[in-house]
Amino acid sequence: MSAEDTIIAKIVLHQDIKLLVIQLLQQAGVDCEETQFTDPNGDIILVNPDQAEQARVIIRKIQQATNHE
Repeated sequence: MSAEDTIIAKIVLHQDIKLLVIQLLQQAGVDCEETQFTDPNGDIILVNPDQAEQARVIIRKIQQATNHE
């Protein structure tokens, strides 16, 4: 695999994970949006900051599930 292919694969994986997290958050009723590519604050923004703890719990569950495989 070339260096370019490796970079592309990492970007595609990142995008897929980001979209999955957004989908899971929205299914749980957490109002969130994808940020612009160059946003220094991250890839996802919560519309309602009061839902931050709910989002953290969901993300921790995703991390735990992927770390146990």
